[in-house]
Amino acid sequence: MRVGIRADLVSAGIHSDEERQRTPSNGTRRSPPAENTLSAVEFGTIQIRDEDKPYKKRLAMREQGSSEPSAYKSVVAAQSRSVRQRSKSNVEKDLWHCSQQRREEFKDLLSTYNPSLSGPGFLRVIRNLTDAAAPLINVQLPTERNDIRLFRICVPGHGDDVYVLRRDIDGELRDLRRLQRPGDGNEMRGIMAQMEKSAFQSHGVAAAALGKSMSYPHQSKLWQSTKRKQEFQTLYTAYRQLPGKLDVTGGHFLDALYKLTIEAEKCGSAQDTNVADIRLFTIRVPGTPAPVQVLRRLDTSGSLADIRLTSQTSLEETLDQMSDSRRNAGSAFLSAPRRDRYLQTLWKRHLAPQLASELERFRRAQPDESLADAPAFIRHLDQLCDKNPGDIVDRRFGISRHVITPLGSSQPITVLRRKLDSEQIRIRAVDNKVIDNLYAERAAMRSLRSIGPKRKQEVAVSTEPSKRRKILTQQNHQPRKSSAPAQALGQQVHRITVQQQYKDKTVDVTHLVTGAVGRISGGPRTLETTYANSPALIRAPHSYADNRERQVLRWLSSVLLKAFPGGREVQAYYDRASDEIWISSNARGTNRKIRMLLNENGLQGELQKQLQAGKVHLDMNDRWLRHATQLEQILNDRSVWPPDANPVLQAITAGRFRVSSENFHFTGGGRQIDLHAERRIKQAFENETGRMLESNRIVGTKRPCGICAEALQFSDDQHRGPFWQTKAAHAFIDTKSAINSNVAKGIPTYISRNRSGELDLNVSDSDSDA
Repeated sequence: MRVGIRADLVSAGIHSDEERQRTPSNGTRRSPPAENTLSAVEFGTIQIRDEDKPYKKRLAMREQGSSEPSAYKSVVAAQSRSVRQRSKSNVEKDLWHCSQQRREEFKDLLSTYNPSLSGPGFLRVIRNLTDAAAPLINVQLPTERNDIRLFRICVPGHGDDVYVLRRDIDGELRDLRRLQRPGDGNEMRGIMAQMEKSAFQSHGVAAAALGKSMSYPHQSKLWQSTKRKQEFQTLYTAYRQLPGKLDVTGGHFLDALYKLTIEAEKCGSAQDTNVADIRLFTIRVPGTPAPVQVLRRLDTSGSLADIRLTSQTSLEETLDQMSDSRRNAGSAFLSAPRRDRYLQTLWKRHLAPQLASELERFRRAQPDESLADAPAFIRHLDQLCDKNPGDIVDRRFGISRHVITPLGSSQPITVLRRKLDSEQIRIRAVDNKVIDNLYAERAAMRSLRSIGPKRKQEVAVSTEPSKRRKILTQQNHQPRKSSAPAQALGQQVHRITVQQQYKDKTVDVTHLVTGAVGRISGGPRTLETTYANSPALIRAPHSYADNRERQVLRWLSSVLLKAFPGGREVQAYYDRASDEIWISSNARGTNRKIRMLLNENGLQGELQKQLQAGKVHLDMNDRWLRHATQLEQILNDRSVWPPDANPVLQAITAGRFRVSSENFHFTGGGRQIDLHAERRIKQAFENETGRMLESNRIVGTKRPCGICAEALQFSDDQHRGPFWQTKAAHAFIDTKSAINSNVAKGIPTYISRNRSGELDLNVSDSDSDA
């Protein structure tokens, strides 16, 4: 039966039971009443109805003024039902993507069950397994909620039993969590407290669709009242003593009281006071020995507007106060001072991309989360800067650097603050997650310096003294430079830019060579002409007899890049402390494929695949075929393992790999960067281990470019490749300054000559047969 606004359908709700069961003249039985059609229907068992179509909804809303009130309620109920049914199909997706902790709990089960299966799809499997199992009734759960149940299931591919906590509302799945240690009461209480808290995260129609509270979850404005805190403090303290309730905030507690009044209203125990729609309820709060009386007032939308306890003040006095608060609500809003939006704007424009996680930790550390907003967090940072004076980095603008640890955080953060007399708070965060902190700090300083109008006296300052000083300095240094011996001047390099084919376009590549390069005519400059007078910068094939560990990692990188050429390059780093191999390409998607290949022990299969393809035209000068052949031979014959390469070969055969999964963007919400593989490994390794990466031990299919050398903090004598003029290469690094620094120090760039005699800047040094 369809829910609509026709009079006969609306009146069906007030007929007697006999009339509802009356059989029509055609002998068919009447459908169930309209109330029953509003109950939850399992997803996929019913087609879309007319009232769920957009046109029918708009028509019902237009006709609501002329229809009976009950018809409008039926339409709203039908809309809520359609929202609930649509949400059922996405519940596993929402559960998987909204919680990192939930993903960590089920990650190992997913890898053993089917690594290629998506996370939401695996949660759907867990849901089906719990549907088929019966909940454990011999385990006492530390909560009074009856919508959370414990299941013991067997996941294919996993040897041990799996314990899962599941929360359902009206027969619909709302949460799934895994217990790692079912006998640990602390873990169970902590997870169930999180599940209970997640039930209060939205309100209104969307909350009803998700089976959550229809009232506002954080009654922050009500709990801010000193009078209410005094009235409910005893009850609130007793309520928090219950298992799993320690993290309940004051707003959540008032919401729980509102739920109790709804239950009392359903039982018919509510009393009308005939004052401003205020009703009196007698409820029993969990954790308290005796029932209490509360007064409740709802707003026009049916949400909680006010709630008071009657035990400490007389009933008449409390009613008068609640009535006055209702009358004064509108005038108080209109007479309130204009809200200062400066701190909120500062947060959104400058601090949110770097400090969003710190704000969440700060909010969780506060006794009242509703008061821990972004302006409060900024004021907290300002107070920490006052307590930790820091270092002055720009005295003219009053900019100082502070390393502080906000409340709730375990790691310090770096901020720059500009504080002059009569100025508002001006703070910028230095993002510790970017590759080059110096670049981030310079950007923050530029932002702080640009605040405010330009001072006229600064604009009017004459630049003649600085020009004269520069001329005098050059005149003084030129004679010394011309008369100094060549050894004292150091190596001089020349900057040459050559066009290079990259992907489907041509990009500029800057080389630093030691030999002078003359002008050419009649075509583009080539690598041969660029390095014609710099033969020492061309690396010929050489032996790796003194560093077999590096050679094995080169072979491994070549095989992985041959398997996934979309990665552009592959680099590897063997960490001797953890006995693990860190691997990355330039693309996050390629890294995901590499991770799946290595986790599924597919390296041997990939080697055989490449060797079979190479049999068609066997050429040992082919770098990729040569490296695949050598890696396959050494992995299958332990007797030829070199002593210095034994640990890395053991790590390969044991599958101890770590593949970078970080995602990088130009800005907080900007386009994704194909950051170079060396920098990805450095970022992932140092974030995970807290140790510095040894830049001279990273090896792969390409020589680190000049910009990567800056990020990896190469020493002056370490060989680096040219500077690629691409956005991905320039990310987080001041490329112009890096090139100027290398020119000033006389640090050149290098290219390779392969075994076929060709110059190539897309590969690292070739190995000889030795």
